[in-house]
Amino acid sequence: MWFIVKITKNSDEVNIEKAFDSFETCWDVYNEYLKSPYKVENAFLRICSANSESEVIDDIRAKRREDKEIAIKEKGTPERIIKEWAKVYGVDLNKAAEFTTEKFREGKPKDVWASETSQKLKDIDFKAIDGKVVKHTFKEPEFARVDFRRIISTNKGTFHKIESYKLKSVNGRWFIDEVEVREAGADLGGGEE
Repeated sequence: MWFIVKITKNSDEVNIEKAFDSFETCWDVYNEYLKSPYKVENAFLRICSANSESEVIDDIRAKRREDKEIAIKEKGTPERIIKEWAKVYGVDLNKAAEFTTEKFREGKPKDVWASETSQKLKDIDFKAIDGKVVKHTFKEPEFARVDFRRIISTNKGTFHKIESYKLKSVNGRWFIDEVEVREAGADLGGGEE
C-alpha cells in the first residue's frame, strides 16, 4: 500500500493523510497537494510504501530517530551536506544555492542561479521521490566525493539516478563543486557505504 503521511517537524508525531492501493494514484493526489496552496503548519508531507498504517508510522518514527542521531554525528560532513541539499533541491533553490560553489553555478550569483534553475525544474515538472547516500570517498583533504542514489519524477516519467557529487572544503565548510548524473538500477536497496 502507499500512503501520504503528515510528519510534524521536531516531533515524533506522524499521521496518515490518505492511503492508496497504487503508487500512481498516490502520486497524483500528492502532486495535487504540491500544486495547491495546501499548507501544513510546522509539518511536511511524504509518500511512503508499507503493508499497514501502523508499519508506516513505526518506520517513519524509527527513521526520524535514526536521522537525528546521524545528524548529530555527521554535522558538517560531506554526507550531511548532500542530504541537506537533497531536501531543498527542487523545493527551495535559494537554500540549495547556499550549498554550492561559484564553479558549480557556472559563475552565476546565487539568486540568478536559483531563479534560472527553479524555472528549468518547473518546466520539466521535477519532483524528488526518494534518495540516499550510497558511497562516500575522500580524494584529498580539500575534496570529497559522495554518491547519492535518487528516484525522481518529471513530465517524462520516473527515473532512478546516481548523482556523484564532488565537494570542496572552503574554510572548513563543504560545498558542492561538481555533479555527474548517471542512470541507476531500479533497486534503492543496499546500505550506505
